[in-house]
Amino acid sequence: TSPPPSSESTKKYLKRADQEAQRQQAYLSEQAALQHEREAKLQQKRKREEEEVLRNRDRDEKRRRLAEESRLRREEEEDKKERARRKRLGLPDLPLRSASKEEIPLAQGEEDITEADLLLKLRSIQEPITLFGETHKQRLRRYRRLTTSSVPQPSNASNGPIPTTLISVPASEML
Repeated sequence: TSPPPSSESTKKYLKRADQEAQRQQAYLSEQAALQHEREAKLQQKRKREEEEVLRNRDRDEKRRRLAEESRLRREEEEDKKERARRKRLGLPDLPLRSASKEEIPLAQGEEDITEADLLLKLRSIQEPITLFGETHKQRLRRYRRLTTSSVPQPSNASNGPIPTTLISVPASEML
């Protein structure tokens, strides 16, 4: 009373179709395992690359911040040296540098002019309407400076190569 033998174990011979099906099943399972392994490796590689990108970004940010700090320190040192030199020579002190020219508000008496009017006024005095990187406020200041600095020459000014208000002396009176 032994159990009846299974049909597969009693078969002495296998059909070619059965052999091919077993071979194909083994091949597919092997390929699936390889694909799973490749995907795991690719995921690990992506993770390492992302970590590397983050490290590089942090390093670049730190490098940029340190460069900016050293530039500011160097500029402060240069300003300090220049102030000391000017003080030693008896020259007037330099105004403090501001971080940006835009931060300076318009002076008390200055009013804002529309962009179109300002461009027309600059054209009328034959000046460039925009210098490279110039903002509206900077353009307005340039216009104010140009219009207020044009001081009319006195009538007794000489017309020589260097304009002066001194009265010319004839050569015969010079000693």
